[in-house]
Amino acid sequence: MIVFPIAHLAVGVGLTYYTLAGFFNRSQLIIDRKTFSVSHGPLPWLGSLSVPVTQIEQLYCKEKPGKDNSGPTYQLSVILKDARKKDLLSNLDSPEIGFYIEHQIENWLNIPNRPVRGEIPR
Repeated sequence: MIVFPIAHLAVGVGLTYYTLAGFFNRSQLIIDRKTFSVSHGPLPWLGSLSVPVTQIEQLYCKEKPGKDNSGPTYQLSVILKDARKKDLLSNLDSPEIGFYIEHQIENWLNIPNRPVRGEIPR
């Protein structure tokens, strides 16, 4: 009998945190000469990433199906030189946002744009 109210409390706290993070958190992309990093805040959230810029092979934007019959969302991802794929930003409203960020990062790091399997065609 005690597990049931604790489970409901945990779900309530989790949903409240998720909602607050959705309203207040912002993603920040930082590129310097050595490191590329993505962070989310001010509330702690999963998905932070920091990689040396020399390890970045390619960036690309892909479409993700929407939940509950909503339209699709878009995601910006990176392929590292060891063939690992990492998601940088998700739940973008339009592919143009992802294309713009991808283009800016590739220009800054002098990465030639190449097609990637599964990316949205331009």
